[in-house]
Order: sequence, then structure tokens, then C-alpha cells
Amino acid sequence: FRVPEFNIQKVIARRVAQELEAGSAVNLGFGISANVPRILLEEGLHGAVTWVIEQGAVGGVPLLDFAFGCAANADAFMPSPYQFTYFQGA
Repeated sequence: FRVPEFNIQKVIARRVAQELEAGSAVNLGFGISANVPRILLEEGLHGAVTWVIEQGAVGGVPLLDFAFGCAANADAFMPSPYQFTYFQGA
């Protein structure tokens, strides 16, 4: 996986990564936030949180750009409406 180049987007993504709590499930959006998983990879913290993408991927490493919505090595795929139940703890 490519590591984001050093720019303002990486600074923002790194700051977001500092706010994440280990063991959390994190809903990931498109744009700058999509780089946060790469920051955790770069820091050796991959697996500290579970990424959930509204297109259905749970876990793994979310892909970027045109492939956003897919994930490499995802743990599961679920329909978008079921994610509300997932985040509510059921």
C-alpha cells in the first residue's frame, strides 16, 4: 500500500489517527479521512481499529481513489442498512 506523501492532507489524517481509540469500529468516509488507515499502517498500528465503509466492507485496509468502497483483506461485507445495527452494538 502506498503511504501518503507529506502534505496538509497527511497532517490532517495523522491528527485524526491520534484521536482513535484502540478496539473501536470507525466509519470511514471518502476524501482526507480515507488516508487515516494508511497513517496507522505507516505507524505499525494496523488492526488497532476496525474500518467500516458504507459500501459494505468491514475490516481490512480500505482502498483509495476509484476503488474506494472496497477493502483488501476485509473481515466481512454487509449491506449498508445493517451497519446502523452494527454500530448500535447488536
